[in-house]
Amino acid sequence: MYSKGGTVDLNSGTIKVGKNEAVGVYTVGSGQQITNTGTAFDIEDTSFGFVNVGTGNTIESNISDVTLKNDSVYAYSNDNTGVIRNNTNLTAVGTSGNNYGIYAAGTIEK
Repeated sequence: MYSKGGTVDLNSGTIKVGKNEAVGVYTVGSGQQITNTGTAFDIEDTSFGFVNVGTGNTIESNISDVTLKNDSVYAYSNDNTGVIRNNTNLTAVGTSGNNYGIYAAGTIEK
């Protein structure tokens, strides 16, 4: 899923993210609100659930659980003005030891 502006509401279904740097939700715009209240994520090795390379964006996750496999990241943001609000239980099961639940340059809230 790609977003350059506006609001993204994820509220049902499953996003299956493949291997090798695949991304479930990729945001590039400014001032966006991305909210997950019911969409499950199945993230394979070396991939990402959310990637934000925009500015002033907010990612909010309110689902129950996400499992991270080898070298995977649930939410990544290089936006130093952005916010990630995470109310999701993150579990790493990969054996590589290189999983990151949240990797961000901006604010992280729980």
